[in-house]
Amino acid sequence: PSPAAAGKGPPAVPAPAGRRGVRWVATDVVQATLALGCVGPGRRDADRHAFRVLNELLGGRGGSRLFMELRARRGLAYSAGSRLLPRTSGGLWIASTRTKASTAVEAAVRMREVVRGVRETPIPEDEVAAAREALTHGTVFNFETPGRVARAYADTLVHGLPEDAPRTVAARLAAVTAEDVTRVARTYLAEDRLALVIVGDAARTERRPEELGVVEMISEKP
Repeated sequence: PSPAAAGKGPPAVPAPAGRRGVRWVATDVVQATLALGCVGPGRRDADRHAFRVLNELLGGRGGSRLFMELRARRGLAYSAGSRLLPRTSGGLWIASTRTKASTAVEAAVRMREVVRGVRETPIPEDEVAAAREALTHGTVFNFETPGRVARAYADTLVHGLPEDAPRTVAARLAAVTAEDVTRVARTYLAEDRLALVIVGDAARTERRPEELGVVEMISEKP
């Protein structure tokens, strides 16, 4: 196995049977905000580098899958993206976008389809290579100023990482393969690990919220 694949898998977070849930926070605003998330790898997890590459191609930059589907192809949103917020053990991965209240369900359906795509279909090597290159080039900024160097090494102390972690991250990212990225997509982004939250006016949506599954409605209206 590649260096990125070695070590422990995802943190032992119990997942309930079926989808983790859909929660709709009802408001009077004309725009809807969507967040699709799950538990991701932490700072100490060997999968973190492969997951960073996965996140980069899903929503980490312009031209990502979420951006291209929701904005370029569908015209549903001005922007769309995703990010990983890792902690020492486990972390939060979240994909988000904003759309008209009338297209909230449509946008949610498309977001799920994008995530399903990386789970079910092997990711092309050239797409992985582009994401990997963007991330490895970005590591040089960790050493651009003394302040950034200090923060990088403080991070290793706080999270209990090897002291050479700041200097080896580029090599570890470069070692990530397309197979690694597909594997972490299938592990972490499994359908029953995902939670969906929509904040907006459900009465304005063109498609029925029930298309998303069992929806828990919460009112934030005055």
